[in-house]
Amino acid sequence: MQTSFSELEYAAKKKQTRRDRFLSESEAVTPWAELGKAIAPYYPSSSGRGRPPIGLVLMLARRWLLNVSTQGAF
Repeated sequence: MQTSFSELEYAAKKKQTRRDRFLSESEAVTPWAELGKAIAPYYPSSSGRGRPPIGLVLMLARRWLLNVSTQGAF
């Protein structure tokens, strides 16, 4: 899907918040794909009945963010 001119203009004007800066820095520093490959053999798969598990990289990022926020980094 192609981005419209108005979306590009709005993206350029949006002020970057502390949260946005923190998340972009954590994305740049943490190798989520490599961590996902290392943990993938031990993570449950979606085979069988029941609710499918949350994506591995998403779960890692959530757990990491939870740990950082409880330690008072914000």
